[in-house]
Amino acid sequence: VATALTLAWLVLRLTRDRVFAAFCAAGYLTGDVLFYRGWLAYADSVYTLGTFGAIACAWVAARERRMAFLWLGIIALTAGGLAKSQTAYLFYAVALAVLARDGDRRRFFIAPGSLCAHAAAIGLFLIWHFRFTAGQQATTTVTTIWLKFASMDLVSYVSQLITFPVETFLRLFPLSALATVWWYRRRHAGAGAAGAEIGLPLTVLAAMLVLNYLPYWLGPGTHIRYIMPLFPLATLFLAGLIW
Repeated sequence: VATALTLAWLVLRLTRDRVFAAFCAAGYLTGDVLFYRGWLAYADSVYTLGTFGAIACAWVAARERRMAFLWLGIIALTAGGLAKSQTAYLFYAVALAVLARDGDRRRFFIAPGSLCAHAAAIGLFLIWHFRFTAGQQATTTVTTIWLKFASMDLVSYVSQLITFPVETFLRLFPLSALATVWWYRRRHAGAGAAGAEIGLPLTVLAAMLVLNYLPYWLGPGTHIRYIMPLFPLATLFLAGLIW
């Protein structure tokens, strides 16, 4: 629920459309929540809230030139990393790189206040891993990744390449199905892409999703819960297509 509200807040800041913001929140809640998950209300959900919250705050901060939102995002990012894994920082870094392709947003991100905020995030990361855990958590993550590659089974890997996108589609149902129908009809009607009416940057969303999704799809031994921070962004992208 908190993640859905964060998504609605992001959409409202980007589009100023209250109905579309409510539609996105409803779309998120009718997606993966419909599937039973053993990790419901567990670390993955908190991890998702913190990671996506950080991306949303950075996006709004750059759009509105409000440094307070960026610092709020740093707190959310740190919380997301502590909730589960340092991969929260990778999701955030990729999203930040995509946002920074725009000149105005890039100037905001390289401003002194923004650099200080991100330096604080790096400092908190280093303090936690090397002061309080003596590097054990980081070492465990590297070891886990190495073992996945070392014990990779070709049949299981090929199966993953096929089933992972299918499971992703099902996790985002029903928005994924509605967007697919829309795309099919638009394609055969010869019409162009929509989305400009509400001012939603679909290309930015697509870049964030693709660059963050590919390592988990192509990497061995992955699981759908690893990409949960992408679900709100995917919901926004699909909702934008439908809208």
